[in-house]
Amino acid sequence: MSIQLLWKHQFEFAGFYVAKEKGFYADAGMDVAIKEYDFGTNIAKDVSEGKSDFGVDSSSLILDKIQGLDVYLLMPILQTSPFVLMTKKRDDLKTVADLKGKKIMFTPNQVTMASLNAMFKVNHISNSDFINQKHSFKIQDLIDDKTDAMSVYLSNEPYYMIEKGLQYSILNPSDFGFDFYDNILFTSKRLLQQDPQLVEKF
Repeated sequence: MSIQLLWKHQFEFAGFYVAKEKGFYADAGMDVAIKEYDFGTNIAKDVSEGKSDFGVDSSSLILDKIQGLDVYLLMPILQTSPFVLMTKKRDDLKTVADLKGKKIMFTPNQVTMASLNAMFKVNHISNSDFINQKHSFKIQDLIDDKTDAMSVYLSNEPYYMIEKGLQYSILNPSDFGFDFYDNILFTSKRLLQQDPQLVEKF
């Protein structure tokens, strides 16, 4: 049995690691492989096709369901999405409106940006108002001013800034009323129907 994670091995998935290391899965008769994310992995498609039994993905699962994939949501692990924009603390970057004309690094998946897009919309910013850069996933690019803002997880990149003694600012969609679930545990309806006890135990 396997679970496909949304990202690389890190603390946000601690519950799964603890369950495996402490033998909780084994006690329930399960041998669970925890699969780290690789770029290009389509988590919803993999679970829908049975390549993984369970998955962790974003609120975009709703669209996957609408588009016909076999996904069955079990629970949101994070009640509030940690997906935000981060900038270095600068006098010219205090508000969302200040992003006009600036360079912003976004993740490739536009769907996961729904909350950021909504935050831009209520602040009257369109895609033509800023320079959209391919995300490098290197916080050093923000530090070195290769970009002005970067989409990040609140649980990750701010820690590196603190570690380096650098001040930063966060532009959070939840401050504008866009509060999404994240890290949603799901499976396929097929597996649920075939073995509901397995899904319940997991």
